[in-house]
Amino acid sequence: MWAVVPAKRLREAKQRLAGALAAEERYALARAMLGDVLRCLSGIGRLEGIVVVSGDPEVAALVRPHGAAVIEDENAGHTAAVERGLDALRARSASAALVLSADIPCIFAAEVEELLAAHARNAVKGPALTIATDLRRDGTNAACCSPLDAIRFSFGLGSLERHLAAAREKGVVTAVLDLPGVALDIDEPEDLQALLTSERPCDTARYLREIGFPHRLT
Repeated sequence: MWAVVPAKRLREAKQRLAGALAAEERYALARAMLGDVLRCLSGIGRLEGIVVVSGDPEVAALVRPHGAAVIEDENAGHTAAVERGLDALRARSASAALVLSADIPCIFAAEVEELLAAHARNAVKGPALTIATDLRRDGTNAACCSPLDAIRFSFGLGSLERHLAAAREKGVVTAVLDLPGVALDIDEPEDLQALLTSERPCDTARYLREIGFPHRLT
């Protein structure tokens, strides 16, 4: 099982937060979130390795201390980056992947282990897809698949139902988990507030407190 993390260019990330954070703050937030995700993954012994897919040279420098391999991307979008990462795993003869977003800073190891264990139970029955959804039960914040071509991923709004439908069509065993830390992806200003009110320590929450969020933009 390898982890695949698509990472957008840091200075282009989280444009929907422009009303709540200045450009430099969004950049720092994106760095902190990616660091939180990689720190969690690097401590999970059941993972064979981590692949980060990004076209940002700064991302490459950021992830290497966490032992992650970097796959260059043409910034064609989240789904295309995931497929590029899966292609890299096929070249490594990997049999399974954990695909997860770079903007889930509340992620912690116990939840990842729970997701991996649930997927292992499903995979005994054949090709399997195990999803950890978002707070709105609309998106796919993390997903384990085996084999790598169990389904063709399609991220974005409504991705949970698209992925489940694709799995049903191919006879792939599925399961959906509600994991609070994985579920909190940071897209809207209210997500930042939810992060601050959670009790889970992470560098992203510490950064928001350091800059005094919420604050008035100048």
